Amino acid sequence: MKRIPLHIIVIMFFIMGVHLNAQEDSAISLKEAIRICQENNLTLFQQKLRVEEAKLNWSVQKTGYFPRVFLNGGFNYVSEIAKIELPFAVPSASVNEIEAGVKEQYDLYATVRQPLFTGLRTKNQVKSALEKIKGTKLQKDAIRNSILLQLHQIYFTGQLQLLQKKVLESSLKRVQEHLQAAKNLYAAGQVTRLDTMKISTQVTDVKTSLAKLQHQHQILLSQLARILNLPEISSIVPLKVAEISFTLKPKESYLELAFRNRPEITQFKHQIAALRYQKNVVRSGLFPQIYAQASYHYARPGVNFFKDKWMAYYTFGLSLQWEIWNQNRVRKQVKQMDQQKQIVELEKRKTFESIRHEVLQAYEKLLSAREQIELSKKLFEQEKERYYFVRQRYEQGLASAVDLTDAESGLTVADLKLQQSYIEWLIDKAQMDYATGIIGKAD
Repeated sequence: MKRIPLHIIVIMFFIMGVHLNAQEDSAISLKEAIRICQENNLTLFQQKLRVEEAKLNWSVQKTGYFPRVFLNGGFNYVSEIAKIELPFAVPSASVNEIEAGVKEQYDLYATVRQPLFTGLRTKNQVKSALEKIKGTKLQKDAIRNSILLQLHQIYFTGQLQLLQKKVLESSLKRVQEHLQAAKNLYAAGQVTRLDTMKISTQVTDVKTSLAKLQHQHQILLSQLARILNLPEISSIVPLKVAEISFTLKPKESYLELAFRNRPEITQFKHQIAALRYQKNVVRSGLFPQIYAQASYHYARPGVNFFKDKWMAYYTFGLSLQWEIWNQNRVRKQVKQMDQQKQIVELEKRKTFESIRHEVLQAYEKLLSAREQIELSKKLFEQEKERYYFVRQRYEQGLASAVDLTDAESGLTVADLKLQQSYIEWLIDKAQMDYATGIIGKAD
């Protein structure tokens, strides 16, 4: 047999190591998934655009402080013009009347219009737009938190599938060892053919569960790729159960954290402020509107309409407009704004109670999950002890294949339940982080 050179073996191991490292590097951690989500998620990108739109609206409202410049032009043809009859006769003239103007009139002019007083309308419009910017940013944060909660739930479900896969692989290894032992005992005439058939069926069941779990994991990875707006995701970094912390703070501290950090609560503050300024905008209609206006004209005829010549001149003046009767439209609009404010106040109270309920519910779930972990650990140790005891008895011929299968199934179910209790804790912890407004910040 021809021996493979040593340097070829070294290169092969190097290539295998690079391939394994590349696979490991392509796995996405939770921290990396959060970063990609905040950069790539389409819904969050929409919210960023809404913030930019609110900023543009603020810039538009600020233009109300500055003068507006218009360029105008006009042409008029007048069929009849005024004529002035002279009370005396002019010797050199054949008629005793003068035409006041011309039939063809041209006017090119630039106008500058500056608001002097509008009942503080522009000031309140600018302040309202600024509050809407702040509210839109907080709305973006609220939607971000909701998406991150969904991300955590998908990611931890994927971790559960990886843990379940390890449990089922261990179960398959044990059952295959049972099958080999049963075949050996059958060959020695110590067990019946039914024993090997029973254990063989169990091997098939475990393989079927593994295959189904693998397909479910691929579906979940596609869901994760969708929320991250990526073409595909090959794998996620496996969870280290030993690194999970099961500490809980007092209930009151979580409530305080939620009322301080939840963007929904602060968002109402800016909504109410925007409505207050918008109400002032409406009330500005009760005051006179005063503007200064200046125009530069180049017209034919000019101010001297007796001469059909181009002339340049300028005008300057003030204009005042005061709507003194509109069937109480403004007062009704003010009342309407008050009603909207009351609706927002009630919505704020509802949201406050809803957040409080979310925190209390998440806290109780965490307490329950921690208790379930302790009970699941005890159950797992008991099933593990029972399994080894029954296996020894089976090898001694004192237990049946049914007893061994039942003991192994009990161990597998207890292990699966323990892994599920770990993931339930992490999902409930993510729900608490969402309820307190810190999701994505502590990961």
